[in-house]
Amino acid sequence: MPKYYIVAAKPGGKTALKNEFKTYRQALKDGKLRWVQAWRSTDNIADLIQKGNDVVTGKFIGDKMDEGDAVEVEIRIKHNGVKYKLSDMPDE
Repeated sequence: MPKYYIVAAKPGGKTALKNEFKTYRQALKDGKLRWVQAWRSTDNIADLIQKGNDVVTGKFIGDKMDEGDAVEVEIRIKHNGVKYKLSDMPDE
């Protein structure tokens, strides 16, 4: 499976679910490995991870990609101090 590198992020609204992430991956084109760029939504990033792809942060230094850390998806409550914290819920 290809490895996806997130190199930039831009907010897309009031919540992180609307964010977009600039990603790169290497793909064979015309017999050569080339970098393919795409903007992806939070849902798309979560889907890539769920399907078993490696998604990491990265940065181009010259024409080479410097790999950062692995990316994970997290569910959390929007505000602090609310009723029914996820971490306190029983697994009944």
